[in-house]
Amino acid sequence: MKQIRSGDEEQILAAFQDGKVRAQERLAAIRKQLGEQARLNKALRLARVPRVVGRILRGLDEQDLLGTFTVLGTQAMYAYEAAGGVQFLLGLLASGDVDLLYDARKKLTLISDRLDGKGLLGLLRKADRTFELIQKQGFRAANAGQFMVDLIISPRPMRDHEPITFSAGDLVASEVPGLQWFVNSPKLEAVAVDEDGQPVPFRVPDPRAFALHKAWLSRQPAREPIKKQRDLAQAREVAELVRENIERAMRKSANEEAALMESYLPFLATTGSATPFIGLFGTVWGIMNAFSGIAASGSATLATVAPGIAEALVATAAGLAAAIPSVMAYNYFLNRVRAITTRVDSFTIEFVNFLERNVDKV
Repeated sequence: MKQIRSGDEEQILAAFQDGKVRAQERLAAIRKQLGEQARLNKALRLARVPRVVGRILRGLDEQDLLGTFTVLGTQAMYAYEAAGGVQFLLGLLASGDVDLLYDARKKLTLISDRLDGKGLLGLLRKADRTFELIQKQGFRAANAGQFMVDLIISPRPMRDHEPITFSAGDLVASEVPGLQWFVNSPKLEAVAVDEDGQPVPFRVPDPRAFALHKAWLSRQPAREPIKKQRDLAQAREVAELVRENIERAMRKSANEEAALMESYLPFLATTGSATPFIGLFGTVWGIMNAFSGIAASGSATLATVAPGIAEALVATAAGLAAAIPSVMAYNYFLNRVRAITTRVDSFTIEFVNFLERNVDKV
């Protein structure tokens, strides 16, 4: 039996269908723009993040889980170079795995619900369907290209003995020593570009914590010698990037403060240079009045000349009264600004040198 709709229902249906068409057109336009931007990114050689890493992190972002996982290891350096506007040597970025640090303080049920009950492995298979667990109840999964994803957590108290996993048959998080400072350190969020030219959202540890951790790893006796060398090189590169950004930020702040302190100096300079001429104009005007008085009276008596001369002297005094303090104040504050600027510049140089010495010690 055919259902008969009322006039209001027909209007609602028509508005819905019209909105749907507009939304589809807008989505198509956005996809076209993203495609064009992706081609531009590849032409500019900005596409550096491995394709599979990009798909995994976009999948986490789509499920609103990016804030729950922190990218560690070599893959985090893509975020640092994107945030710092630099490009590291490819030799420092070569890696066949990505470490996902899970914050065990989060509620597992909430994470499991957002993963649709299929766990982290299900999300990995959306990025690449060849992902499989390397071993049952293990912390590592790998795809057909042997790219590995590790689920790790910082050491927990002994009373917390329940395994961290998001579903049956999913990855089980492994406790890794020395990760407590990553859990508690500030996080950096940045957007890099993957091999397809698509944007990749990253959430990584503070670069200072990363550099310290890599330097610490390079001194661990059990660490493989090849990895030690790369850990040390990565620590130095990231520490140098931090130093450069600190120096840039300090110089920018110093210039802004100097400009703020100098903002009122032009007023004093203008007052000191312009008011004598204003006083001179008043002097000329007063003398003109004095001559006009002489011409009107026909005699050059003191009573005739005095009013005009008085006006001239008052104008001159007023101009000098404004100019002299302005010039003195201008010179005083200019010297003060220069002294403060010199001290700030000296501190910036000393602090940057201190950072350079400590970077060299890494």
